[in-house]
Amino acid sequence: MRRAAFYAGCALGLALVLPGNSAELAMITVRVVDARDGKPFAGLPLFIFLWKVKLDNAPANSPVYGAGNLEATLRKTTDAKGEVTLSLSAPLPEEIGVDPGSLGCGRYLFETGEAIAKGSVGDNRCKGKPRKMNAKFQAKPGEVVVFARPYSFWDGLFD
Repeated sequence: MRRAAFYAGCALGLALVLPGNSAELAMITVRVVDARDGKPFAGLPLFIFLWKVKLDNAPANSPVYGAGNLEATLRKTTDAKGEVTLSLSAPLPEEIGVDPGSLGCGRYLFETGEAIAKGSVGDNRCKGKPRKMNAKFQAKPGEVVVFARPYSFWDGLFD
């Protein structure tokens, strides 16, 4: 009985000392901002693509767009702060694609290394003039900022 307690104590001690997931290398937070007013865009479904090799403006029929280059496709929904957190493991993908669907406006491909080191901000190319947004957005290391706009009556009118 004492041996079992001893082994259980040793196992617990090792579990506390050793890292839980040694393959996890990086955390990236994707922050989605309402392009009209700069507020967090909560509840927006995103598709996130992890590309093994950079797409580098390759033609659409290039093999880099094939399933062999796509490491993973994730479907996440932004929280109340307009954020989604990704845990990336080895080997790190070279590029991350963030697709907010038809509501997104701007760049959606980001280099993983740059995003981890200093952060990346997409372009705000939404139609119309931003009403209340005067701030320029800066990303923190490990953060990607993407712009989107709410679905409007006019979007559904011409589909």
